[in-house]
Amino acid sequence: SPSMTRKKNVLLAVEYFHGFLKRLENLGEGMLLPDTIKDYHMLLDLEDERQEIDSEKYNCTSSNDSNNIQRFNNTGLSPAQTRQLKIQRYQRKKSTSQTLSHLQSLLHRRTRLQIEDPGEIMDGYDYESLLRNSRIETLRECAEEALEEIQSSRGELEILEMALMMESR
Repeated sequence: SPSMTRKKNVLLAVEYFHGFLKRLENLGEGMLLPDTIKDYHMLLDLEDERQEIDSEKYNCTSSNDSNNIQRFNNTGLSPAQTRQLKIQRYQRKKSTSQTLSHLQSLLHRRTRLQIEDPGEIMDGYDYESLLRNSRIETLRECAEEALEEIQSSRGELEILEMALMMESR
């Protein structure tokens, strides 16, 4: 079914996003911002909790148990917490984007001024450090996008679960 195919694709994408973020985290200190790492670990914890609850839901024999139903519906973050995280992520992404734009303009200026000596320092950067910092900022920007995608895929997976339940009826 299309819903099942889409669910598999979303799960695979989430797995790739996690792999990407894990690799960046493993590259060492300074690669990801501390708040980005904190967000990533929080998402991992939320996914662990969700998996535990999903397995409890599956093993729950009494469908009339209001405590279990209430607990299953209140998983994850509150809407206010989710909104605050999105705002913080947007601000980090905007800051990273501005830094990246600045570094790219410095690279273009070096080219325009035909500075051929890679060791020559311009605006506090030699050519290699400018390239390295620009690549790191690009990775940071991609990390923020990966976090956004993981977050939004959680909602999409819930919708797909409902679609699969409706298709099975």
